[in-house]
Amino acid sequence: MNNTEKWVIQNTHGQLLQSFAIDPEKIRIDWYRPDAPGKTKAGQKGPLNLRAESKAQVLLMALVSQVPADFAGAKVITLAQALTLAAPMSNAFKFNPFWPTRTDPVFVVRTLEQSAGTNLDTDQRFAICAVLDGLPVGASMRDFVVAMKARDVVALGITPEQYTALEPIFETMRTWQELGAYGHLFTQDADA
Repeated sequence: MNNTEKWVIQNTHGQLLQSFAIDPEKIRIDWYRPDAPGKTKAGQKGPLNLRAESKAQVLLMALVSQVPADFAGAKVITLAQALTLAAPMSNAFKFNPFWPTRTDPVFVVRTLEQSAGTNLDTDQRFAICAVLDGLPVGASMRDFVVAMKARDVVALGITPEQYTALEPIFETMRTWQELGAYGHLFTQDADA
């Protein structure tokens, strides 16, 4: 298991625990909706996530004992699972490349899926979340694109200048992959 996996608490409505406060006078619980567009506005943050499943389970047990009505049926799942289970995003939003990315990984992943017209697998979602975790607070979508390019450069073992020179070729290859005439060349079992 990857030691950077994140664990979240999900209620029966599909919402993820965002924050909680237990005072002698009142209890406040905030829930995060993974499918809600526009959650990246200033002051909003993503779900509360923990790096160990055991810690998430202990927290859930403590919350169930204090607020059983709010946590009845809640469960601990990975952030990647939460992303997989999130309902599709609404089409009624405008994409803004300056929206902060680090505070809402679910929104970023869903935006990328919608923009590309595809569904990412769990590994792809996890990779995107890993890049987002490495960004500074307040990073924009443009910062995310730069970080993804840097990740590609490292994975390919080339310099940033070489990557920039190869970008038109990568784009052409993506176009070929989408076209029926050349799509077979990009499958795992394609004959050379």
